[in-house]
Amino acid sequence: MKRLRRGFIGLLLASACALPFFAQPAAAFVPSAERLVGGLVEANRNAQRNQSLRISFSLHQIKGTQRQELGEGEILANPSGLSRLELRLAHGSLERHLLRGSHYLVSRDGRRVSNPEPYLLPISILQAGNEETLRYVFRSLKVSPEDSALTRVNGEEAFFLGEPPRRELSVNLAGAEESGGLWLAVEGLRPLKMRLHQGHTFFLGPELNWGKIRVPSYIDLEASDGVTYRIKIENLESADAPAQVFSADWLQFLGK
Repeated sequence: MKRLRRGFIGLLLASACALPFFAQPAAAFVPSAERLVGGLVEANRNAQRNQSLRISFSLHQIKGTQRQELGEGEILANPSGLSRLELRLAHGSLERHLLRGSHYLVSRDGRRVSNPEPYLLPISILQAGNEETLRYVFRSLKVSPEDSALTRVNGEEAFFLGEPPRRELSVNLAGAEESGGLWLAVEGLRPLKMRLHQGHTFFLGPELNWGKIRVPSYIDLEASDGVTYRIKIENLESADAPAQVFSADWLQFLGK
């Protein structure tokens, strides 16, 4: 009887030791950073968005069941990490947003805006046509493709690239700057969600074709006050967008 009991206990201990191995089967299915980066580049090429783009959009504010159109505008984006957004608000003001790598500048009617809503998603993640450019974009957004895991976004399986949010790791780090993060659909590596290192979060809608070019139908920015700002794509076309059109002079700051 004692032998039987010792054998049973030994079996339980052996099973317990094996649990961590069998409890995480998903980890074996997360591709390497090289495959994820290469796969996203291939997805961009297949969608034919690895080129300069001109995007017409309308901007909507969503809070609960209430929706309000705030204005309309245009985005000009270069795959190298340069993009700009011009927004004509319904009350008449003109906003200009300029993104160059990790530098984000905004003017409203010629005056600098210090704490703007960053409507301009780093769209170069969707445009990068080679691994070198994509890794540069990742570095500027503080996204680490070497740190990846399997997770879900709105019920869809996704690969997460980046470190977990710090607020989920320690309450003592509240207010600290987070790293960036990117969620890619397991099927087709379609970008689903993006977190900037400043804490802003974007959700990308289902993709639509504009001619031969495929992009998200809308982009949602989740603001800290519970309001969602939606950029709804109204039109899209290829564009000529050399680096010089993304100069800070385009912001037309008064007094310069």
